[in-house]
Amino acid sequence: MRFETGSDAVAWHLDGESYIHPTANTAQADIGENVQVMADADIRNSTIENSVIFPEGSVIDCEIRRTIIDKDTSMESLRLSGAVIGAHTRMSR
Repeated sequence: MRFETGSDAVAWHLDGESYIHPTANTAQADIGENVQVMADADIRNSTIENSVIFPEGSVIDCEIRRTIIDKDTSMESLRLSGAVIGAHTRMSR
């Protein structure tokens, strides 16, 4: 089996489901299919689909699709699709 992206591999593993770690905050978030949210991530007022949010990632007021957001990263007021965001990155609009 060949995957084009990391989010493709996660989608295959989750098979349409999503996994949210018990310590993650997903207040007023729309979590779609094939999403993995890891420990201590903070997702607020955002839509997430086919994406992975690593530990301590913060996503506020965003639309995120087919994207990987690495650990200790902060995204605010963004629309991302097909992105790979490295650890410790801070981005806002």
